[in-house]
Amino acid sequence: MIFNLVHRGSLPKLSYPITRDYPGRYFHLVVYTIAILALVLLGAVAFATQGYELKSVLSPTYNQTQFHWFNHFLSPQQPGSLCDPHVLSIGDMFQTTQAIFPWIIDWTQSAQSNMDGIAVQGGISYTNSPLGSDSCDVTRMKVTVDLTAWTAVVSASIKCDDVFPVSASTSWTASTIPDRASWNSERYCAPANPSMRESSNFLYASTILQPAGLDLLMALRQNMDPAETSNIITIATRIDEVVGTLDCSPKPLHPNLSALGFSNFTFTNNTVAVNTFNDLFYNATSNYMQAMLAAVRLDFGNRCPNFLTDLAYIDQTFLETPKLTPETYKQYFQTDESLPQSFYSFIT
Repeated sequence: MIFNLVHRGSLPKLSYPITRDYPGRYFHLVVYTIAILALVLLGAVAFATQGYELKSVLSPTYNQTQFHWFNHFLSPQQPGSLCDPHVLSIGDMFQTTQAIFPWIIDWTQSAQSNMDGIAVQGGISYTNSPLGSDSCDVTRMKVTVDLTAWTAVVSASIKCDDVFPVSASTSWTASTIPDRASWNSERYCAPANPSMRESSNFLYASTILQPAGLDLLMALRQNMDPAETSNIITIATRIDEVVGTLDCSPKPLHPNLSALGFSNFTFTNNTVAVNTFNDLFYNATSNYMQAMLAAVRLDFGNRCPNFLTDLAYIDQTFLETPKLTPETYKQYFQTDESLPQSFYSFIT
């Protein structure tokens, strides 16, 4: 194929001299037009892909997304679709966006494979997809109170389905010894201070769980008799449920006694021990678990109502606990500090 330059002052015509000129009056014009348009299009594509460098711009607004001119021509992305997947293995720690508790993964539904495709470790690939309001809920709770260490530990296990099929656990420690108590000053748990129901002050996790655990410690200390050699110094309780059976209706929980430990280094969980627990420590244990349950559900955005999302549920949730007098408190703890407010008094 050659250009025929016979006609001066006009575009050269395309010809194939072995046979004949290309027929058609507008054939040459159409060819040149298509070639020019293709050249312009390829130049635009080259500029769009290589002609400039995208720069990330930081913003103090957490939910703001950087936007470019070409985003108008792209289909909107689904949440998490642009994020690189991250494999979480058993034993890994994670937090939700509420960041109330650190969680440890205990179990996953899938397995992480090696180069040969052999499952070598439990793991799950997560791409920042949001959890549904029914995705996660508490499956088991435990409370262990040890008067010798001045600690009341509440543990919770959750199970998630949908986009994040794992089981995970966390714990919280209340203690009269500051260095042994869990502490959270970053994230609030409640929209308002329940002791001042018209207040707009935020409540932190420690503000709720610390007094709830101290209520249980004080109940245990109040039951001690210096003349006895077999005082109760340890309480272990639990609630074992499957997902879905923890009723969403706000009401006191029903902890079961695992064991009572005594100062003579014996343990028991017989009928007498159960009756003793029910008479002396049941209410405070239920309140401690209820506070933990509400905080966990808030951490995962569970739809079940609780006293942290609706203050009207306080009276339906918590049980009254014995109150210490200032004189008794100073006698028990050998301190001149003022009597701390009990959790039940604080919350109601």
